[in-house]
Amino acid sequence: MRIIFSLLLSFICLSVASVFAAPPHAPGKPVLLKGSINQLLYLCATAGITLDKESLPASVIKIRLGSPASYYGVVENDKIESANIENNMLKLTLKRQGAKIDVTLPVSAQALRESTDSSLTAKNKTSSKATIESKIDKFMDEMPEPVMVPNAETARLLEQERGHLDKFKQLCAQASKNNSTPKKMTLHKDIKALGEYDVVLILDCSGSMSQRIGANINTSKWTWAQNQMISMSSQMENSLKKGIALMPFTDKYQLYQPCFGGEVQNIFVQRKPEGGTNLFPPLEDALSRAMLTKRPMVITILTDGGFGFRQEIKDLIVAAANGSAGPYDLRINLLLLDDKPIPPDIAALDRLTDAGAQYDIVEISEINKLRQRGLQQSIIDSLSR
Repeated sequence: MRIIFSLLLSFICLSVASVFAAPPHAPGKPVLLKGSINQLLYLCATAGITLDKESLPASVIKIRLGSPASYYGVVENDKIESANIENNMLKLTLKRQGAKIDVTLPVSAQALRESTDSSLTAKNKTSSKATIESKIDKFMDEMPEPVMVPNAETARLLEQERGHLDKFKQLCAQASKNNSTPKKMTLHKDIKALGEYDVVLILDCSGSMSQRIGANINTSKWTWAQNQMISMSSQMENSLKKGIALMPFTDKYQLYQPCFGGEVQNIFVQRKPEGGTNLFPPLEDALSRAMLTKRPMVITILTDGGFGFRQEIKDLIVAAANGSAGPYDLRINLLLLDDKPIPPDIAALDRLTDAGAQYDIVEISEINKLRQRGLQQSIIDSLSR
């Protein structure tokens, strides 16, 4: 019996040692963080998350401004149910207002190395916690703000997007010299109206889109967008022979064109809401196409309004309005999938002539109006008023 007990004890010790000795970044071998004080507290802290306790599930009580967590949609009061390290990334499963959300956060190589340091696996929990807190404080002092998050490089991105904005303004100025007769308001009140336009749908795929639309609406923003877009694209398949252009975006974006009902459905199957919200690049791409092709275009943006660089986006749209032949040559529908009051800087996009635009080309619709009219009819209505 003593021999069996010794063998069993040796096996357990070897198993525990192998978990902490395995490199956390080994490809294809995710390390599950089961809630032990060492890796869990340390890596969450370096990603900008402060937890209310030492084991999972645990609630987020603070998010550090400018951290990976803040840019990838983690918010206070989220409950972290599970965590693992895979391919140098910290993958969390959160629970928020009854919904589960998967978030992937970049963490630095130094943090990954530190998380398996032998001093973080001390048997004495009290001394281990003190060691960890000391290491976290030291790490925070040495770590540049922000780290390893594309969207967190605010100064660089802002400079880059202002550079793009300057070039775009030149493109719009050139386009305004070659304008033909302005397009008149369409007389169609149905899907035929869309046949006169290049139709672009810009879809917010950030982590916050997995949240419920509002306290009284038991549907996620993502599910509402999916149902509406699949329904609309299926109806448009026979009416719009050239399809639509679909641009899903987070920190980056993709262009699917031409896109029909089946492709739209596949895109939703392949994606899930995660990451940040950078609307500027896809919107600039779509508007540049409108300026270059000189074809009438209607752009519809489905988002919960959590995008940044709002002044730059406003300047972008003003330049496009001034480069357009008329108010119905370019239309932008900003559809806000959230029941919160519209922020003033977003509401101002519906009054662009106050900012120097020749035409008011933006129409903003909040969720209550959208639920009454639906996605397709909301777009059609904007072309006939």
